Amino acid sequence: MLPQSTRCYHILWSFIAATFMCTSNVLYTQSDAFSTPVSHWIGYQVIQGIGAGFGMQMTLLSVQLKLKDNPDLVPVGIAFVMFLQYLGSTFTQVAAGTLFNNELQAGLVEHAGLNPSQAAMLL
Repeated sequence: MLPQSTRCYHILWSFIAATFMCTSNVLYTQSDAFSTPVSHWIGYQVIQGIGAGFGMQMTLLSVQLKLKDNPDLVPVGIAFVMFLQYLGSTFTQVAAGTLFNNELQAGLVEHAGLNPSQAAMLL
């Protein structure tokens, strides 16, 4: 058994975060924008928020645990992790926005009966 100071209590919460995030992502992919009720979408977002909240906090706790012997490096480690979290979010948001616009234009042509030039004018 590990001594009290080296136990990793945060590992369980990391697994819980991954479980919530994977569950919400599966629910998103199995849903349809035109037939899934709004209440389901809200529930999926709550599940995703719980997973993201657990996951983002656990990375910061992991850095603190790993760098506990070098207290001067703890702020640097936390700043680096936060930088990477924001950087990943930035790239993901740009990619998701591009994908959304392309799918929206295709959906306007297919479901709303617009021609491609009319759909392009809306975007």
